[in-house]
Amino acid sequence: EAELSSVYDEVHYTGLIPGDLYYMEGRLYDLTAKSFITVPEYVQEFMATDIEGLAVFEFKLDLSTLEGHTIVAYIDIYTGEDDKYHWLCGHEDPKDTNEYIYVLAAIDNPEDVDDSDDPFICIVDANFNVKGILDKYESLIWTDRYDKAGDFELYTLVDPELFELLSVDNYFYIPQSDRHMIVEKIEITSDAESGDKLLISGRSLESILDRRVIWFKTVLKNEDNNATGEEGKVNLQDSILQILEDNIVNPRDQRRKLPNFKYVRSTDPKVTSLKMEAEYFGDNIYDVVCNLCQSNHIGFKIRLNAQNEFVFELYYGEDRSYDNSKNLDYIIFGPEYDNVSNSSYIENKENYKNVARVGTGADTYKSSYGGDKYIGLDRRETYITASDVDKDNYDSKEAYMNALSEKGRDELKNYQNIKSYDGLMLNSKLTYLVDYNIGDLIEFKDAYGHEDKVKIVEWILSYDKNGLKIYPSFEALEEK
Repeated sequence: EAELSSVYDEVHYTGLIPGDLYYMEGRLYDLTAKSFITVPEYVQEFMATDIEGLAVFEFKLDLSTLEGHTIVAYIDIYTGEDDKYHWLCGHEDPKDTNEYIYVLAAIDNPEDVDDSDDPFICIVDANFNVKGILDKYESLIWTDRYDKAGDFELYTLVDPELFELLSVDNYFYIPQSDRHMIVEKIEITSDAESGDKLLISGRSLESILDRRVIWFKTVLKNEDNNATGEEGKVNLQDSILQILEDNIVNPRDQRRKLPNFKYVRSTDPKVTSLKMEAEYFGDNIYDVVCNLCQSNHIGFKIRLNAQNEFVFELYYGEDRSYDNSKNLDYIIFGPEYDNVSNSSYIENKENYKNVARVGTGADTYKSSYGGDKYIGLDRRETYITASDVDKDNYDSKEAYMNALSEKGRDELKNYQNIKSYDGLMLNSKLTYLVDYNIGDLIEFKDAYGHEDKVKIVEWILSYDKNGLKIYPSFEALEEK
């Protein structure tokens, strides 16, 4: 904000005389601008309480013009009386990262972030210590996604000073996004003409789930073995959170625990009303969560909060279409509204299926779903192996057959007719995280008469020598 903010520097000293009065002078050097910053009240006094102790120096400065800058604090201690000071000791080291101040974007006020701003990257190490800011590089591609992990690619010239910043397992953040990325891969390529290049890539925090499997057999169904259909199902959100609780938050084997992982419950009826029935053993948790979210059209995200905790949450997104129930301003994307260009439209029935034959291979019992609804060329069949549906868990053949049918119904959600749109975002009054977000429902209309209520499923930021470009992607899924 355009007002004085306080930044405190803890000064540890040794060898001072207890009870004597000393003076501290603080100076701030802007490493980005290569100049000193003028700050008011740069001399403060303190009383030494012991030979060794701690004093706190308060800098007051205007941070509004320093976003993205790295600042280093210098402190000197003086003795003296009657305004005659004698230098005693000091600390002045422009490479001491413990004295760095990193001025970031206002995370809690996304209205202050403009999509057109050049993205700088804040880098945090695996222990959540801020390492620095990277604002000079060749190119960056940053992708946020709705129902699976996002990813990034950073391309830059090799600089030995960058290796501490660009280490595997470090976290990346840019002010244009509310997601954090994990550095997973670093490649160095040598080129005699253009110089050595670094390619750094990784995925967003959602990929943490890929590090765990469902360790013990987990049955997610109504305890009444004869319950069928919707009666045999359990709450989807409760089931996912149980999987996380048993394998990440509080597993039997505490070596599997992530101590800073937590989850919050969604209160959105579009999430809380969903039901499921399944059995898992050895399945990758990331794959399970992605499949459940994708088949039910909900999203999930893991964000790093102020306490350095990984917070998991299921969500649906806001409805910003014409007929939304909250009377929100509706949003229309399309070429004729001057907010999207170079748009594309795809309707893909290549993998579309509407009838499932379900069985376990060795089992003589088989069931099907959707068989009475589709005939002739409209009928598109697939076979689904239901090895995770254990006949021994059901008290009757009817309950088991219904469970197989439910398996077919759920699996067919993965074979839908998908209509998708994407395009290049033009300069407009619509800003990501402020006016729209991943998962929101909006209206899309292309130049050829295709108009749909669509969900924003992907947001790509691309930055290189040609400038910054934003590419949103949308899907209109055929509901079943």
